[in-house]
Amino acid sequence: MTRMGDVQLIDGAGHWIQQEQPAELARLLVAFANDVIGVDHSKHD
Repeated sequence: MTRMGDVQLIDGAGHWIQQEQPAELARLLVAFANDVIGVDHSKHD
């Protein structure tokens, strides 16, 4: 069983997301990692 919670489409990116939209991918990956471990950095921004 999977725990897939969300799908994100990144505009302007195809097969090489990390090269085509690196900042957006990094933002989404950090948000995902924080969600998995339960960290909320929004209070620090």
